[in-house]
Amino acid sequence: GNVQILFKKVPTKKGTRVKSHKAKRKKTDVDKAIQLRITNAKRRGTLDLSFQRLHHFPAEFFELTDLRTLTLNSAGLAHLPEMSVFSALTELRLVKNKFDAIPVQVCDIPSLTELDMGNNMITSFPPEFGNLTQLRELYMYVNYLTELPDTFSRLTALVVLNVAHNELREFPNSLSHHLCNLSQLKVSGNKLEALPE
Repeated sequence: GNVQILFKKVPTKKGTRVKSHKAKRKKTDVDKAIQLRITNAKRRGTLDLSFQRLHHFPAEFFELTDLRTLTLNSAGLAHLPEMSVFSALTELRLVKNKFDAIPVQVCDIPSLTELDMGNNMITSFPPEFGNLTQLRELYMYVNYLTELPDTFSRLTALVVLNVAHNELREFPNSLSHHLCNLSQLKVSGNKLEALPE
């Protein structure tokens, strides 16, 4: 009887050990994949870490000071690290993450010309958002925005604005006068009582 019980227990232990080893190896593979993409980004000036669950950003990430395009879609992010080192960054994509606010760190990248934060849970813009005066394209579709703040009047370079499927009740007419370069505006799926003139 004792032999049988012992025999039953051994595979269970072994199975557990193999499983944890697999999990460990899998995490290492993910880290290696991230490191490889970061290494390649040094040459290309563009980095895509979409679908990687980023619990922390490796030190090498912050050495990419010449990075022009950064894509972190579906990466499970709710926060961003310090971003001011990316002074050459022009395109930032943070689609389908867990942001409930626009990180202030985004506003520390005045070189941005395109920002895509569609499919998050964002309710408002920080006051510092007006610092992004070079922004030409802004995608904020499928969020929970209730208003477009006065700081938007500083975004005079804006050509494309997509705020479809939010909770907007009005589009301030004063904003239309400031955004004189705007050629594409998407506001469908909101609670607007009147369309902007």
